[in-house]
Amino acid sequence: MRRRLLPLISKQESYAQQILKTNPICYWPLNETSGTAANNYGNLSTGANGTYVGVTLSNALAPGGGMCPLWDAVNDRVAISSATLLAGLNTREFTFLVWAKVTNSSVWTDGVERSFFYIGYNSNPGTNFFSFNKRTTANQIQMIRYANGPASTKNRACSLTDWFLYGGTISESANQFISYLNGVGDTPIGTGTFTGTSFISNQQNIGSVTNAIGGFSGWLAHAMLWDRALTSTEITAIYNGGL
Repeated sequence: MRRRLLPLISKQESYAQQILKTNPICYWPLNETSGTAANNYGNLSTGANGTYVGVTLSNALAPGGGMCPLWDAVNDRVAISSATLLAGLNTREFTFLVWAKVTNSSVWTDGVERSFFYIGYNSNPGTNFFSFNKRTTANQIQMIRYANGPASTKNRACSLTDWFLYGGTISESANQFISYLNGVGDTPIGTGTFTGTSFISNQQNIGSVTNAIGGFSGWLAHAMLWDRALTSTEITAIYNGGL
């Protein structure tokens, strides 16, 4: 019998090393055990560090090893607004991924929008933003980019109670807007054109929309952001690496 080939990414490397080989601009492992800094190990370096607000650090074992925080479903968040992120984030070509686990199955039917990741732009809230969230509709997650007009939106069924990897890619050059769940992409749709140029105060967060809206209920780990659209092969490898 032939021996199975090793994956492209060696299992002897840490999960963090696997992620960093793909050159993310931001990689927040969310594995701190104390303090308020959510360290960024991506290419934007410490200028894009986040700040923990209210989360319970080191509360559960994360995919790929290490520990991660708990969000209380009310006002916990990791605030990520910075001049460094604003300058470094390519709003026309990017990928976001995060590992998530809800506190229990009732979260999927609680009728509350709960955010994985949100970035709001410009002075008028709701006109230019990126959002990855659990919908008010039962058992659905949503990736949305509102670009000063009609939104590009992808809804997917999800009622998982174990860890899952969620996120998506946006490429204006390819006119493709694709959401990914556990390494599997859905059918692409068009992107529109994004016009946001400046951040709205308090609306750049992991695990919340603002400091009091859209709080996640459960655990988040390995939040990742790239200034390009990753391929499906790359995203599948990141998912498999966390198993």
